[in-house]
Amino acid sequence: MGGVAVAPDCRGQGIASELLRAAEHHSRLAGLRLLTLEHPPGLTGFYTRHGYTAGQERLLVALPNGMQVRKMPGHQSAVKPLVPGVGLTEVPGAPARVVTGLLPGCAVPPSARYRHGRLVL
Repeated sequence: MGGVAVAPDCRGQGIASELLRAAEHHSRLAGLRLLTLEHPPGLTGFYTRHGYTAGQERLLVALPNGMQVRKMPGHQSAVKPLVPGVGLTEVPGAPARVVTGLLPGCAVPPSARYRHGRLVL
């Protein structure tokens, strides 16, 4: 998903916060488990205030067949789990936080390490 945008003359009225809450609500209704938004670096604080882990240029996702790496040159990601069991975790050696629990069997245990471009459980 892209980010949230409000016309410059309408900013500071809470419109972006309402749009973000509506996006989260509709995403949950659609059965999504994680909301990931791309944003320019200057909006990290906005997304952090709304419960997102924000400001990363790279995101790693634990999947049953390995890791998916998502890079966003010139943008950063704001990530928020929408359901229990999904989260972001620091894994020693990993170049970014890892999304864990997105799919069944994709939980990353605390003992996990990232070596040679692979997640070692």
